[in-house]
Amino acid sequence: MYQYLSQHPQVVKADAKEICTIQTEDYYVSKYYWSKFPDISSAQGLVTGEACPGYMLYPWSAQRAKQMVPHVKVIALLRDPVERAFSQYQMFRKTKTKQNYNFNFTSFEDFLDYSFPHVLDIKNGLEECRSRNLINSECPTWRTNWFWTDVILSSMYAYQIKHWLDKFPREQILIVQSERFFKDPVGTMSGVFSFLGLPNFKFKSLEPVLVGTYDSELHEVTRETL
Repeated sequence: MYQYLSQHPQVVKADAKEICTIQTEDYYVSKYYWSKFPDISSAQGLVTGEACPGYMLYPWSAQRAKQMVPHVKVIALLRDPVERAFSQYQMFRKTKTKQNYNFNFTSFEDFLDYSFPHVLDIKNGLEECRSRNLINSECPTWRTNWFWTDVILSSMYAYQIKHWLDKFPREQILIVQSERFFKDPVGTMSGVFSFLGLPNFKFKSLEPVLVGTYDSELHEVTRETL
């Protein structure tokens, strides 16, 4: 979606797609964050933004966004939660192994058996941090070893959306189903443009980008269990 948005003549791209630092309450990090965006303050009708999946998961991201960009429009692109979790597992298999992480899981099921017992504790810890308006450096859960559990937590959408609905009015949040977007990109993007206050636009290209491949299949029994 970010690539499609970037084709619109009234969308000015940031220096990077995933800047992903708004959740950090630090003067120099905030200064770095703003330096990555073009100055469109004197131009009418232009918009800019970034795409960062991590903002959905971390409760302090919504809090910081409310402080820094209270009028921001948030788009949540949500995929089938089981397919999303399996896709992230596959990404970990490829990237974390190469980066020498201790990724010794033989299958997706083996990975789930390890991570599931920790998910509830981590979720509850993050919820407590959210209720107390704590930022990442203040949240005890953030300092625990919960890296693998975010494969499951990131697919628990109701829990994540609540962070943002607690901070922003509903009209500033657009939820888009990925499967509808894949099936009808033109119709879906028309709704996205309307949400952003942009005129409709005829795309130069609708070629899929960043299409991944899997080295194993998602078992139906696992899908039903999840």
